Amino acid sequence: MRPGDAVPPSGPVAVSDEMAAHFRATLLTHADDPESRVCVRCGRSRCDEWRWAYERLVLAGRLGDLPPRGYTPEG
Repeated sequence: MRPGDAVPPSGPVAVSDEMAAHFRATLLTHADDPESRVCVRCGRSRCDEWRWAYERLVLAGRLGDLPPRGYTPEG
């Protein structure tokens, strides 16, 4: 590490249930379309919104909160 580099947290970062629900909703809203392989809202694969929400859940140790692969809100 160089001086000024951010130090990663040593353990899970606290995330409320409300925020975890928000991050899950963001993951679903910004998920890549299976056919076009880009976010249906942003037009980019793994857009910044999706990546940020995913990182927050990972840092919080809440991977179990992630929707299953291929899940769509419609069923």
